Amino acid sequence: MFAPDEALVLRIGQHSPALERLLLTYGVTTAAILTAYNPRARTVSDEANRGAQAQLQRKMDELGLLWLEGENRAESDAGPCEPTVVALGIAREQSERLAQGLGQLAFVYVDASGQPDLVWVHPY
Repeated sequence: MFAPDEALVLRIGQHSPALERLLLTYGVTTAAILTAYNPRARTVSDEANRGAQAQLQRKMDELGLLWLEGENRAESDAGPCEPTVVALGIAREQSERLAQGLGQLAFVYVDASGQPDLVWVHPY
């Protein structure tokens, strides 16, 4: 995630003091990491992915959500790098609806603990 003062590296299930500080800085207790890339885990064209991601960013603005840019990257750097939106102060239910609407199988949710957790979207 690209925070104003630093890039944060997050790992599922591992507490991140830097993420916890970021939430405090923005006065929020939650965040969701969402992408519009490759819905239903099927590879689509770069053009389709970029267009879908731009729509997601516009949706964040329409909803009045504060958001930062980020990217999903495999720890080994072997997989694809996918841009993300890090929505700050968003409810888990709203995050799930957005992910479902994007055709995503899962998203990352963070509560005040600063621990990113993978949330599977149902139905998928």
